[in-house]
Amino acid sequence: MKWGFGAVVAVCLILGCSEKEEPKKRGKPSAAAQKPSASAKPTSRQCARWDVVDCRKKCKAGHQGSCARLGGFYERGILGVEHDPEKARAFYRTACAASDGAACYLLGRLHDRGVYVARDDAKAKQRYKRAAQLLPAPCEKNDPRACFYLGTMYKRGHGLGKDTPKYVALADKACKLGHQISCVRMGWITEQGTGGVAKDPVKAGKIYEAGCKAGEPLGCSNLGVYYSRGTAGREKNQKKAHALYESACKKGVPIACANTAYSYAWGVLGVTKDAARARALFEKTCAWGIWRSCSRVGDILARSEDTKTRDLPGAVKQYQRACRYKESLGCSRLGEMHFHGRGGLAKDPKRAVELYQQACHNKGGHHRWPDADACRLLAAVHTKGGAGLTRDPKKAAALNKRAQDNYRKHCGYGDKSSCARVVK
Repeated sequence: MKWGFGAVVAVCLILGCSEKEEPKKRGKPSAAAQKPSASAKPTSRQCARWDVVDCRKKCKAGHQGSCARLGGFYERGILGVEHDPEKARAFYRTACAASDGAACYLLGRLHDRGVYVARDDAKAKQRYKRAAQLLPAPCEKNDPRACFYLGTMYKRGHGLGKDTPKYVALADKACKLGHQISCVRMGWITEQGTGGVAKDPVKAGKIYEAGCKAGEPLGCSNLGVYYSRGTAGREKNQKKAHALYESACKKGVPIACANTAYSYAWGVLGVTKDAARARALFEKTCAWGIWRSCSRVGDILARSEDTKTRDLPGAVKQYQRACRYKESLGCSRLGEMHFHGRGGLAKDPKRAVELYQQACHNKGGHHRWPDADACRLLAAVHTKGGAGLTRDPKKAAALNKRAQDNYRKHCGYGDKSSCARVVK
């Protein structure tokens, strides 16, 4: 799974859950009105992933995984279903209360990440614990969805200790049971060479293509990255890359929507620059938990040429949200705000330096890689000394080199602002 035009992210899937509180009445039919009746005989078959009618039917017949999936459509606002997080949460609560382990896990994840609900570590841990109790039994009985989410918990250390070999084994098992998104996950594992699996980007590309053809949009999204860059045996084809991103975005894949946002923001991949469309997609994917999109929303608020729409305090909130999850651009931008005392923050160069260091030296992972601006700004402080740092020309030179390497990398992805920073 990827970020931008090649960096790594984890994708937030179509299902989701939330807290116990009842949603406010909004004059619409509630999820409770559509949930299975007490007399309904539960069906054992999960609804087709992208079939709203089938999911409504299966949910009403008692399949809680289908109820959770239906909630996902409301959370994302996709496939002709209105965006209604409150209704989505009602479906999630129903599914989790009926012992659907995946729904309980995703309920915890929403609280963990603060997506559509207040961030609450205690509730998150409670939901993760419940999911850890519920998922192993159905996985042992070859339920691929349960295996997938159990593997996710081992991958991220949510409710269970981090265990990469178990994560890989469960992804492989679920894939062999026909779970297409698990097959795409195996493609990512193969691309990166994770957990003892031989690194083979070309083979990974074939896995993504097979997943895409089988109707798994995350496979299409990942394949789009290959075409956007012309890597792993794929001829560069920007129009095809954009088409793959857009098709996956329509089915609610957050990273595909984020990549589409970059296409419109930068006017790349064969599309015309469209700032309004880019902003809407960045705002949507920020709400879905793509933290770098939150940083991009912050940039839009902070750097608007129109003083009426410029909102520095609003930008600070977006940067803080992203930096909380160690997203390097957000931490870098927040550092700039502290350094100059903007957006309602007190001037604090030492705090700024701490944030620059975090952003510049960020290592790979979920939305985490070095931020070139942070390295450049940190180099400037080392050049003169101050803010708790001694003057160190050698360290400044090394940091400037690190910044230039990253500017060239992102310039290659189509980021014109990075291109402008490259020293010829």
